[in-house]
Amino acid sequence: MAEKHVKKEKRKESTHFLEEQGYYTENHEIVTSDGYILNLCRLFKRNNEIEGHTVKLPVPEKKPVALLVHGLLCQAENWCMISSEAGLPYKLLEEGYDCWLPNLRGTASSRKHVSLSTSSKSYWDFSFHEIAVIDLPTIIDYILTTTDNTSLTYIGHSMGCSVFLVLMSTKPEYCSKVDTMIALAPAVYGKHIRNMGFRPIILLGNFVGSSKFIRRREIANEPAAKSVKYIVLKSKRDRLGAWAIKFFGGFTGAFGKSGIEKERLRILSREWPCPTSLKLFCHGLQCYHTNKARQYNYGRAGNMKAYGQPKPPIYDFSKINVPVATFCSEGDELCRPLDVLTLSKQLPNLVGQYYINDDDFSHVDFMLGKRAHEIVFKRVIQILRDSKIKE
Repeated sequence: MAEKHVKKEKRKESTHFLEEQGYYTENHEIVTSDGYILNLCRLFKRNNEIEGHTVKLPVPEKKPVALLVHGLLCQAENWCMISSEAGLPYKLLEEGYDCWLPNLRGTASSRKHVSLSTSSKSYWDFSFHEIAVIDLPTIIDYILTTTDNTSLTYIGHSMGCSVFLVLMSTKPEYCSKVDTMIALAPAVYGKHIRNMGFRPIILLGNFVGSSKFIRRREIANEPAAKSVKYIVLKSKRDRLGAWAIKFFGGFTGAFGKSGIEKERLRILSREWPCPTSLKLFCHGLQCYHTNKARQYNYGRAGNMKAYGQPKPPIYDFSKINVPVATFCSEGDELCRPLDVLTLSKQLPNLVGQYYINDDDFSHVDFMLGKRAHEIVFKRVIQILRDSKIKE
């Protein structure tokens, strides 16, 4: 049962940036059925101040809800790192939405557990399947109860799309709780991936994933990553952090010729990559390697024990009757347009598929790019407006 607790937490630089934009977050904590304590950010615009007096803005009794779910190695605050004139959460607030941004299990703000320590291997024994079938239902139910709504709009980036698809295909009863789903660069299939730096990672991840002793670990928070972050934090030269981000992101294909503004890149270099489970990472790599959306592959013996069959079950996306719009870009080296097309063909209620013919618009630009508003977010807002008219 989800428990509510509004909490204060150590200020991140991204939080400071958010406040400078005139916004703030109300932080909620909920507990999943398997004991993970998740942080949810609810976004608000600060009340106007005139001559030192606070003017309370009128708040409607009930607003439509927008749930924005981040991808792998990211966190909720990343959605808000574009300026308030262009960021998707800010635009959704202007459209009258009540915006919620969850931090998925294992990330910097959702590391607590009722009984397990992050130093325990058992803590990190989760893939994106557990996030999909345990975390997301808990998050959705909590938000709908808190806001007195019966359904919400879901917007996902990368893995944030994957977990949605897994939930809706595994627990179809949740389809009625989502009005519209926006899939920004959905990371599901990887047959046409072209980044040469990421291909060996896929092969390695497929091998590592079958080892129980290796997969139950944390990534992006090990000593090497901490050392790099420490150097960046202590450096007075912001270009060092920006260079490190671009080098790593470019090597894996996440950034490409990314159009992230310099100020945002500086903040990102201090907080990215966000930690997660190696098993989760390997699960995604397994799907890319086989070009099949299926549950975690433990190897033949492990699969027989977990599923009663030699191969892991495949997720049936034909069960998803939620209206879905997919977005992809030619410049995205991790989620290739042809792979997104494969996914789109499996969705029975596809309301739109949008292809961005731009070699410079990369995977991360869907969330952080300075041109994202003009290229993507305007279209997203229009889709949501049209969906309201049809209701």
